[in-house]
Parts: sequence; structure tokens; C-alpha cells
Amino acid sequence: MMQPNSLLSLSLIVGLAATRATLASNAQAATLNNTIEPLSAREKPLAERLDSGLSPDPSLGAADAVRIQMTALQRNTWNDGGIRTTYRFTSPANKRVTGPYARFAQMIKSPPYRAMLNARHITYGEIRVFESEAVQEVSVTGPDGENITYVFILRRQSDSPFQGCWMTEAVFVKPDDEQRDYRLGPPGVS
Repeated sequence: MMQPNSLLSLSLIVGLAATRATLASNAQAATLNNTIEPLSAREKPLAERLDSGLSPDPSLGAADAVRIQMTALQRNTWNDGGIRTTYRFTSPANKRVTGPYARFAQMIKSPPYRAMLNARHITYGEIRVFESEAVQEVSVTGPDGENITYVFILRRQSDSPFQGCWMTEAVFVKPDDEQRDYRLGPPGVS
């Protein structure tokens, strides 16, 4: 079950970015401009925190972890601060697959993940949480106008130093023709 204060925690961290994401998830984002707007006064603290080392924390929910990573990638800086933030939210198990930071950064800058960098628009699907696992679809309009839906798989970590933190286990592209329902847990439970 999603932590009741996770959206509150997120709003304290990301300010206006969370409000924009909520609008997008409610399909009201069609009225928003499809270009990246300058950071507002309320978004600047997020950008500064992302660049200064925002990291996994047990007080953040699974949805918070996804939004922080996507916001960081959308606002990626000249020194790849967004990619660095995303790498910090990558689970130890995922890092064994993706490799060290340099390899991870190259992967993010390559298809199919590069659409996340400086994305024009992000829409968050409903997050599904079952015990210590979570799945969320995120639809992105990349800087070149390409539309891609990613599926984030997260797990609450059980070992130090990340005990209790939601971290990304995997991200993959959802094929256009796939309408799969990513449910976690036993049949009949979502």
C-alpha cells in the first residue's frame, strides 16, 4: 500500500513540479505548453537539491522516487546532474546489471532512454504497490517529440545502507501494442 504521506513528502521536496505532474496524471496537461518552461521560483529549490545530491531516503514513497528521477532527467544539467541523481536511486541489484556510473550515463543518453533527458512532457500513471514492490508507467514526450511509455519497477530495499528506501530495480519500454496489466502480488490483488 502506498504510504499516505508520500505525496506530502514529495510536495515538500519538489514543490510545483509535483503539482504539474498531478495535473498531467489527471489528463489536464493537454492545456500545458509542450515546451520546457523556465524554472519557476518554486521549482528552483528542486533543481538545486537535485544538483546537490538528493538521494534515496526511507521517508520517500515509491511514487516520490519515480518523480524525483524523472524530474531530474527532465532538468538534466550541463554536468549530467539529473543522470547522477537517477543513478543514486538505482538499486544495488540494478547497478550490477547496468554497471558503473559511466556505463549507466551512456545508457541513459542512448535509445530508448534518451527521450527522458530534457523531456517536453511527462505523464505519470497510477502506481501499484504490493508490500515491498511497486510498478508505475510513465509516458514521456521527448525533446524531439517522440512519445514513449516506460515501466518503472521499484523495490523497497531491505539491506543497509538503503534499508527502507524505494529504489529502481528496472525500467523498460512498454511496447505500443502491449496492454499488459502490471500487477504485483497474488492474483486478484493489485
